[in-house]
Amino acid sequence: MAVRRGEPDRPLHIGLLAPAIPASGIANGIVTYTRIMRDALRAQGHQVSILTAFDYEDERGEPHKRAPEGLVRSGLASLRGRLDRARRSRRISPGPFIATLREVNARLPLDVLEMEESFGWSRDLMGRGPTIVTRLHGPHIYGKDDLETDEERATSEQRIVDEGRSLAVIRALTSPSARLLKATLDHYRVRPPIAETIPNPIPVAPPAERWSLGRADPDQLLCVGRFDTRKGADVVVEAFQRALRQRPGLRLVMVGPDPGLTQPDGGRVHFADHVRTLSPEARERIDYLGRRSAEEIAELRLRSAFTIIGSRFENFPYSLAESMAIGAPSIVSDSFGNGEMVIDGETGLVVPIGDSEAMAAGILRLRDNPGALAEMGDRAYRRCAEWLDPDRVARETVALYRRAGA
Repeated sequence: MAVRRGEPDRPLHIGLLAPAIPASGIANGIVTYTRIMRDALRAQGHQVSILTAFDYEDERGEPHKRAPEGLVRSGLASLRGRLDRARRSRRISPGPFIATLREVNARLPLDVLEMEESFGWSRDLMGRGPTIVTRLHGPHIYGKDDLETDEERATSEQRIVDEGRSLAVIRALTSPSARLLKATLDHYRVRPPIAETIPNPIPVAPPAERWSLGRADPDQLLCVGRFDTRKGADVVVEAFQRALRQRPGLRLVMVGPDPGLTQPDGGRVHFADHVRTLSPEARERIDYLGRRSAEEIAELRLRSAFTIIGSRFENFPYSLAESMAIGAPSIVSDSFGNGEMVIDGETGLVVPIGDSEAMAAGILRLRDNPGALAEMGDRAYRRCAEWLDPDRVARETVALYRRAGA
């Protein structure tokens, strides 16, 4: 089944393809997006199923492991052969997702399936029942590591080829970032019939859970994200070290996993090793907490003066949206959606990518202007409430689904 003409008000059965179902508890931006969209779409009367490689959440919210015979059919029995073919072709197989789609469709046919652009799988899922809508969560041409081993580079090159082939044939494409949408279309030289910017949704916090200057430590700065090169952890640490020379009372709290900073030889430098390159003063003033629960991170946001995001690539990060949703100001690198979510000087500060000196200046500017900090937080909250409202985003998305299937 697919979205059909002449049924403008019929509730849809919508499939959302994701790395994991929300009940898994996995911290991932696409999983967060899927959870919020699921809730907003169901509140509007639509049925929503969430599909992953080996399990799914049905339209009633019940989780399912894909049936054993489906797993065999999708490749467990022939896994070795598929892996051998993948190694030769450098292409990652969409087979498990196709098998999940087959099983969900057998329960209740999908009208539309929204999926990320990764691996060029949209092309493989076309013609299998539902209308396909592709969403740019992180096209590999911009999201890949700058430093890759020969093996990683070969796989990346194939992935980019597959993404381009898929984008050349799809009918509908959305992106939370207007800048990323334009850059992607220009790079691949494609023009889908429908290509629109729709932001990632997030509900704002109730008044009792909002950030306020009075409850925050003016010297505590927060960085939420992986300790790696793509997330710009090295830039944030260097900016903090610079700012610390002028404001020795500052403290940086870092939260997230530690895959390490990529090195030219393919190695990784983890936090414990990287911090040894810093001044003794900086080492003493950085608290690296590793992975923390969503509840712990929410409390850290309330206790921190502002959040710092130094990523070399971001599309439309939930780490920033979550700060906006509680009315907390942020300093962000000017990577695609960051510079659209934050209005420089009004809801936070935007600095050039990789510029630790500019970021340090921003840290000092916000630290020394508490009045401006409070005003930025309030404006960020109001912007989030209006622009990222889940009900509004869901309605805009469903309207696009219907056009895509017309």
